[in-house]
Amino acid sequence: MFVVDDEGVHWQPALDLNRVILGGQVVGATALALGAVAWAVAGIARAVSGAAASVSEAVASR
Repeated sequence: MFVVDDEGVHWQPALDLNRVILGGQVVGATALALGAVAWAVAGIARAVSGAAASVSEAVASR
C-alpha cells in the first residue's frame, strides 16, 4: 500500500514477508524441539516400564 506522510509518498507492503518467514521458522523449531523431548521421554518411559516388568517377573518366579 502507498503511505503518504511528511517524507512524501512511499510503498510499504501490507504483509511483511520477512516477519512471516521468521515466525514459521520459530514455530518449526519449537515443534521439532517438542517432538524430540516427547520422543526422549517416551523412550525413557519404555525403558523404565521394561525394567520394572523384568523385576516383577524375577520377584514372582522366586
